[in-house]
Amino acid sequence: MLHLREFRERSSLSQEEAASKLGLDRTSLSRIENDKQKIDPVLLFRMAKLYNASPEDLLGIQKKEEFSLSFRDKGNLDVESREILEKIERIVKNIIFLEGELNGEDAQRNRSRCIESA
Repeated sequence: MLHLREFRERSSLSQEEAASKLGLDRTSLSRIENDKQKIDPVLLFRMAKLYNASPEDLLGIQKKEEFSLSFRDKGNLDVESREILEKIERIVKNIIFLEGELNGEDAQRNRSRCIESA
C-alpha cells in the first residue's frame, strides 16, 4: 500500500509543487500516488528525500523485528556447521518477509504467536 500522498501532504506540498521538484508532470505524480503507474526506484528515493521519509515508509513497508537463531553451543560448531546455520537463518528471514508481504498484518500476528509459543 502506497503512502505517497500522505507524505507529500505532510511535507506541505501540493501535487503540482511536488511534481515540479521531482521533474514530473502533475498527472504522472497523481497516477503514481493512486497506484496506477509503477514507481521506479530512483524516483522513489528522490521522493523519500523530498518528503523526509524512508522509501520503506513511503511504500507502507513495516520494519520487521530482527530475527536470529541462537544455539547454546554455537561456538563449539565447526565452520561448515556455522555456515549451514547462517544459511538457514537467511532462509527463515526470507520466509518471514515473504509471508508478511503476502498476508500483511495477519502474518505478523501469526509470527508473534509462533515466537511466543517457542
